[in-house]
Amino acid sequence: MKRYPPQLLALSAALVCLPLFQACHKTADTGASASAATCYDITLNKTDSPTSIIQIKQTESEYTVNLYTDQPACISLSGSFDGGVIINNQKNVDINIKLKDVRITSNERAGYLKLKSNDKNIGNTYTIELIGKSEIIGAADKDSKSVISSKPNLVFKGDGSLSLLARYKNGIVSDDVIAIESGNIDIKLDRKEAAQLDKYDEKGFGIQADNGFEMSGGRLTIDAADGITNYESRGIKVDGSDKTSYNTGKGYIKISGGELTIRSDAKGLSAGWELAEDAKTETTEDDPHPDILISGGIIDITTNAEPRSSKKMGPPPEMQMDENGSHAGGFPMPPDWADGERPPRPPHMADGERPPRPPKDETGPDTGFRRRPSPNKRREKPAQAQVTNADGSSMNTVSPEGIEAKRNLIISGGKITVRATDDGLNAGDRLEISGGELVVWSTTNDALDANGHAYISGGITALFGASDPDGALDADRDENVSYTGGTLFALGGANNAPQGEGTTGTFVAATLVEAKGGFPGTMRDKTADGADREPPQDDGQFPGAHGPQMGERKRESSELADAMLVLADAENQSIAALKVPAEFAGGGSVLVLSDKLQKGKAYRIYTNPTPEQPISSWHLDALSTDAVRVSGDKFIESNAGSALPGRFGPMMHGRGGHMGRSDEGAQNANTKPEGAEK
Repeated sequence: MKRYPPQLLALSAALVCLPLFQACHKTADTGASASAATCYDITLNKTDSPTSIIQIKQTESEYTVNLYTDQPACISLSGSFDGGVIINNQKNVDINIKLKDVRITSNERAGYLKLKSNDKNIGNTYTIELIGKSEIIGAADKDSKSVISSKPNLVFKGDGSLSLLARYKNGIVSDDVIAIESGNIDIKLDRKEAAQLDKYDEKGFGIQADNGFEMSGGRLTIDAADGITNYESRGIKVDGSDKTSYNTGKGYIKISGGELTIRSDAKGLSAGWELAEDAKTETTEDDPHPDILISGGIIDITTNAEPRSSKKMGPPPEMQMDENGSHAGGFPMPPDWADGERPPRPPHMADGERPPRPPKDETGPDTGFRRRPSPNKRREKPAQAQVTNADGSSMNTVSPEGIEAKRNLIISGGKITVRATDDGLNAGDRLEISGGELVVWSTTNDALDANGHAYISGGITALFGASDPDGALDADRDENVSYTGGTLFALGGANNAPQGEGTTGTFVAATLVEAKGGFPGTMRDKTADGADREPPQDDGQFPGAHGPQMGERKRESSELADAMLVLADAENQSIAALKVPAEFAGGGSVLVLSDKLQKGKAYRIYTNPTPEQPISSWHLDALSTDAVRVSGDKFIESNAGSALPGRFGPMMHGRGGHMGRSDEGAQNANTKPEGAEK
């Protein structure tokens, strides 16, 4: 057998790995070599140096350990200290730190743990091994911006626990990659005291890293919902950086195991590099890859803040109408048109002719749909939308998305639950679901939003979206959704059906009822006796500018709230069943994708049918694929199809499914639920 030199084999493996970014993102060095090194015991508040390579210095406010060695090292840290603890890695080696019942407080001074290294040689690793119960309490002081901060990679493992309280800004920060392998970690943000300080302008993060976040085991809980308006907190944020070639291909989030729970006001889990806004160099060759890759684990994310965005603000005051229907500020009214008449056609255009396409954008190729910058040119940084308080002071915009990847969001496994006030899942380019069990709910926007292309090839997914024009599955157009397998049940104001390249599966779509209370369900404040309180007069700034936080309001539910929706075949055998949350206030457009569907066949979507036997295998308490025979008198009948005339929206009170055509060309046959409004 012919033998090849090891260098050639290594090169071949690298070339194979290159296009498969899902599996080939570089994993942070876990510092295993440091774990085998001799461990030196250090007790906080004691200044005796255990060896000549370790020098300890203590002041009133800081306890510093200076490590002088060019070999991997181990430090066993125990005891307590009121103030900051610093470990200086003078020669940039891997260090294993055993935290043994350590308590760092901030009663009199700022409390924190700083892990330093040489900025010019980022690439080494601090490994924190948890033994027993350790606690670090930060101060409401800018000297305690981060409870734990690290220059190099930071890895957590062990059988113990670590509790962090951030009272000024962040829980854990690293200039490189943060990884969780095992252990129990709790991070809480409580910045109310700091927010009262003059010139406080800090957004809080449970975890923030420049180059990546990885989780393969353990339990991580982040409670970042401390309600600081205008500086809303985030759960986990990876910024991405193109400062040096070392950062190339990073900026990612990868979760393959463990249990992750996040409560935040703003975004929950975000790979946030943006080409147009965050560029540090002219070339794109050194850009990070802001991808989120989820292949396992249990993930539960909730965001709370009311979205504030320029697209939600409405027209400026000079374009708003007064009570007489006139525009304020002298803005001219459009000409009067007769009923049914449209604005005059532009000159030199025949019937059916479209306006000429704008000139080709020189910053990139004309795709016919969206334009992107060419690899070597940058777009101008877009102006930041400004929202103001009633007193005219500036207010930051906030987008409380559940899981956001600025490039690709790839989900191949895990159990994922997302409850967001903005988009539940958002991808700047590719959004792919090939496995796992997902329940995603957005109260004011889309449950799933792909700004490029959505690929569904597996998994079990339940999506709950807001009312039209938002909804459950949004990819801008049907041609941007490809479906080849798996089960997906989407309920919201509007959905995109799969017509994308490579689609082999089919769908059933219908509209059941519309949401009560308008878009996305009217919010009403309640008095002590439960009566509706009149809302304050809107000043035209932005939705939700007045009154209590969103979590303190009551949304009127949809007619579908707390209902069971069942897709069944002609023999009334269920294919997929969806349990709608009792608090659901979205629209009534339904889209079901299942590899059990056959094109052209008629199916029924039942509302609250009677199953002949209990539906037992609910996935995440929302979606079941049990084959159970059902019966009932409230249903809509619709053929399974492979094409729809564009993005579909609500039709009032269940007047039938959508008139999509199957491959055979027959229109959907529809019946109206008994008792529906005529």
